[in-house]
Amino acid sequence: MMNSRKSWVNIPLLKNIIKNNLFPAKVSLIIFVGVFILSLISGSNSGFSQICIVVYGISAVVLTTIYPCFIQSYQVNKTKSSMMCSLPLTTRCVWFTNYLAGYLIALVTLLIEGLGLMMFLGLNNAGTEGNIFIRFIMAIFLLLFIYYTLTYLVCSLSGNRLGQVVFSLAAYALPVILLLGLIYISPKLVPSNLDLGINDTYLYLTFPLAAGMQFIYSAYPHIFFHLFLGIVTLICSYYVYKNRENEYIGEPLVFRRIIIVLKAILIIAVTICGFGVILLVSKINITYGFKGQSLLFLIYILIGMIVAIIVEIIFKGRHVYRNLLIYVPVLAIVFGANFMIANKQYLSGINNSRYEVTADLVAELAGNQEYLSLSLNNEVTKEFLNYLSKHRDDLHFEKYDDEQQDLAMMYTYQYEHGLDDDYYSYSIYYINKKAVIDFFNGPGNKYFDKLLNYTEGLKKEKSLICYVNDYAVYLNKEEIQELIKLLPNQEIKPKNIFSIKTYNLLNPDSVNYLISSNEAITNFITSDELIERAVFIENCRDVIDDINSDSTKFEEQIKAVVSTQFSHETIDMVYPNGDSTVIAFSNDEVIYQGTYEVVTKEGNNYTYPLEFTLKKGDDGVIVNDIKVGG
Repeated sequence: MMNSRKSWVNIPLLKNIIKNNLFPAKVSLIIFVGVFILSLISGSNSGFSQICIVVYGISAVVLTTIYPCFIQSYQVNKTKSSMMCSLPLTTRCVWFTNYLAGYLIALVTLLIEGLGLMMFLGLNNAGTEGNIFIRFIMAIFLLLFIYYTLTYLVCSLSGNRLGQVVFSLAAYALPVILLLGLIYISPKLVPSNLDLGINDTYLYLTFPLAAGMQFIYSAYPHIFFHLFLGIVTLICSYYVYKNRENEYIGEPLVFRRIIIVLKAILIIAVTICGFGVILLVSKINITYGFKGQSLLFLIYILIGMIVAIIVEIIFKGRHVYRNLLIYVPVLAIVFGANFMIANKQYLSGINNSRYEVTADLVAELAGNQEYLSLSLNNEVTKEFLNYLSKHRDDLHFEKYDDEQQDLAMMYTYQYEHGLDDDYYSYSIYYINKKAVIDFFNGPGNKYFDKLLNYTEGLKKEKSLICYVNDYAVYLNKEEIQELIKLLPNQEIKPKNIFSIKTYNLLNPDSVNYLISSNEAITNFITSDELIERAVFIENCRDVIDDINSDSTKFEEQIKAVVSTQFSHETIDMVYPNGDSTVIAFSNDEVIYQGTYEVVTKEGNNYTYPLEFTLKKGDDGVIVNDIKVGG
C-alpha cells in the first residue's frame, strides 16, 4: 500500500469511492447496450444507428457533468466534509483520489461504449492511413480530461448542489456566447464582408469538442491547446480545493476570492446577449467609420454598466461603483478583441488572392423610379473594396426607406479559383453615392470609361433585354443596330452617373450595358411594337411556366419527342430541371429552351434540352412545336 502521507492516491479510498458511485455508469451502459443490440438487429440503415450515436453523445455529456458533482458531494455537506478532512491523508491525496475515481469511472464507461460504437460504425476501417481508430481512443482520453477537469473545478467553487449545476452550465455556455457574439456582432463592427464567416481556427480554439472531432478525422493538433488549458484548469482546481472556505458550505459560492471574476464573466455574457438583441431589433443608422463604431462602443459599455450594477445588487456587493472600475476596462477589452478579430477576418477576405470577386452596383436614380446597374469584374471590385475599407464612414449597416435616394447597394459574389458553379459567399454593401462618385473620380477612374463605353460591344450582340416600366423589352440584332444610331455621346462622367436617365441592356450571358438616354431612345424602346412584343413574350413565359409546373398537359407529347432518342429503353417520366430561356423571338413567335431530365423504366437518367415553339393564336398563345434542342 502507498504511503498515505506522501502519495497522490490512496488505493483503499479510491476503491471505496468507485464502488459507491457506479450507479450512473451502470445506467449509461445498460441504455447504450440496449440501443446497440437493437441497432445490430435492425441493421446499419435503420434509425437505431443514429440513435446509437446520439445515446453515446448524451452519455458522454451526462457522465462528464454528473461525476464531478457525485464525487464531490461531500463538499456540499458540512458533516461529510468534516469527516473527509479528519482522514489521516494529505489534502493533495484526498483531492486527487476523488478526482481520479470519477475520471476512471467515466473513462472506462465511455471506452466500452466507444468501442461498441466503432464496431458498429466500422470506424476502425475508415480515415486516413487507418489511424482513425487510435485517434478516436486518444480523443476519448483527451476530451474527457478537458471537460471533466473543467466541471471538477467549477463544482469545487460551489457549496451546494444547485451552485454546482449552475456553474457547470455556465462554464459550458460561456464559449458558446463568446463565439455567437463574435458571429452576430461582428457584421456590425466591420463592413458586410465576402469572407466574414468566422475562421475555423476560432471554432477549434473555442470548443474542445470541435477540436476533438477535427483531431479524429484530420489529426490537426488544436486539441492539444485545450489539453494545455486542461492541465492549467487541473492546477487551479487543486488550488481552489485547498483554499475552500468551508464555513460557506450550503451557499452557492464557497471560494469567495474569485467572486469578482465570476461576476465579471456573468456581466460579459449578459452584456453580449443584450447588445446582440439591441442590434437585432433596433434600426440604428450607423456607419462602419470611427463615429459609428464609437457610438456602438458607448452603447455596449452602457449596457455593461447597467448589467454590472444589477449583478452587484443581486450579489449584495458593497463596492458597486469601485467594482465598475474593474468591469468597464474588461468589457472594453472584450469589445476591442471582438473588433480586432472581425477586422482581421474582413481585411484578409477582401485581399485573398485565392478568390475571384465580382459585383453588381445598383442604385435608384434621382427623380425617377429607374435604377442604375453596373457589373464590376474582379479587378474593379477588389480595388473598390479596398477603397471602401479606408472610407468606412461611407458604409452603412442597413438601408432604410428614407435613405433610398442617398445610398447605393453593391452585391458581391466571391468565387474560389477553379470553381465555376456556385459562388463561395455573398454580401451586400450599403454605400453613400458620393463614395461611388469619389472612387470613380479617383483610383477607379481608369476603369470608368471601360464600364460605360459599349458601342463596339453592342454592335456584336444578337439580342438584348431592356427592363422598362415593368416590361422585359426584347431587341433583335436589327433593332440593336437601330438603337446604336440613336445613342448620344456616351461620355458619362462620374459626377452625373446617378442623375442622368439611363437604360440597362442585358445579353443572354448576363453582360450588362449601361446607356444614357434621350427622347429618341425612350420613344424607340417604349414603342407600341416593342411593348406589344414584350407582352406577348411574357404571355409565352406564363405558358412555359404552366407546362413546367404541370407537365401532364403535354406529358405524352414530350415523351413522344424524347423517345426518338431511345431505341432500347422505355421512358418512365420526364420533368424539367431548371429554368427555360428565350433563344429566338419575333412579333408572333417565341422559342423557349429548357433542360429536362428523362428517367427510364430500366432505371437510367438522361438530360436533354427541349425547345418549345409558341405562336399567337386566336384565343391566346398556342404551343406550335416541341422538339429536342441542339
